[in-house]
Amino acid sequence: MNNVEEAAPDWLMAPSTTTALIANFEAIYPNLMPALPNLRFIEQYNPADTSTNAISQPYAFVTDKVERSETSIDVGEVMAQGVAAAGWDALADLRDQLAPGEKIGWFVVYNGDEERLKEAEEETEDDGAGSEVRILHDKHSYY
Repeated sequence: MNNVEEAAPDWLMAPSTTTALIANFEAIYPNLMPALPNLRFIEQYNPADTSTNAISQPYAFVTDKVERSETSIDVGEVMAQGVAAAGWDALADLRDQLAPGEKIGWFVVYNGDEERLKEAEEETEDDGAGSEVRILHDKHSYY
């Protein structure tokens, strides 16, 4: 991992941070990233938690599948859609590089940061390939 100056230290899902981290991963792991075109970073955050540990979590979720939900969703249906085998293998290889031994699985992640959500929804970025990149971070993200 390199020092990524454009990355916000306490807000991994910021559009500029995500863009900078993905560009960094593409430089470091050029053989893995083509199989992970939907790679995203998700933080858990509960604004009601006022403990000192709540602001800066020690980890984030790295995912190739995000499903946004305002209320409820059939998690089994999302899981049944799955992830392509090449993507799963690349995610496992990336995990081995970043966090050896960590579990790969399906998680429900709560992020209730409404203020930054509104700010980020106003921002979109071009991914360099002519596609718009919008980071999905909301109250509930499933992957």
